[in-house]
Amino acid sequence: MHISNLTKKYRIVSSIVKSYRFSEAVGEELVQDILLKYWLNIHNLTSTESEIPWLIKIAKNHCNSHYHKRKRKLEIELLFEDPAALDRITISCTNEESIKYEDDIINLRKSIHDMKDGSAKDVMKAFYITGKPVKAISLIYNLKPNTVLSHLRRGRNKIRYAYAACNS
Repeated sequence: MHISNLTKKYRIVSSIVKSYRFSEAVGEELVQDILLKYWLNIHNLTSTESEIPWLIKIAKNHCNSHYHKRKRKLEIELLFEDPAALDRITISCTNEESIKYEDDIINLRKSIHDMKDGSAKDVMKAFYITGKPVKAISLIYNLKPNTVLSHLRRGRNKIRYAYAACNS
C-alpha cells in the first residue's frame, strides 16, 4: 500500500468521523480503530473496486456503534435532567464527578426498585439494571419492541415526576 493511498483512506475516514462531531481525542481514536479494522479484514474483500465504499461503510458503522453506546450512557444521565450531565459523561476527571455519576446510577436503581410492580418496572429493570437490549426484553416478556420502548418511556416519565416532586 502506497503512502498516498493510505493518506487518502485516512482523510476519508477522518472526514466521516468528524461529521459525527465527536471530541478530537475520541475522533482520533475512532479513526485508528476503523483503519485497524479495515487493515485486519482487507483479505475478506473480493474486489478492489469496492474498497473505498467498504471502508466508508466500516467507518459509518463504527461511528454509529460508538454514538449509540454513548447515547445509552447519556440517557441514564438525562433521566434526572441534570444540566451538568454532558460534562460528566465523557470521563470523570475528579472524584467528585465520579461520585455524582455513581449517585445518579444509585438513584436510578432505587427509583426503579420503588416503582409499583408492573410491566414497566420489569422492563426498566431489564434495560437499565441488567443491561439487556430492547430486542431481548421483547422476547423475554413476549412484547413487541415498540411496546418495550413505550414501557421504558413511561417508566422514565414516572421516575422523572417522582424525582421532581422530591426535589421541589
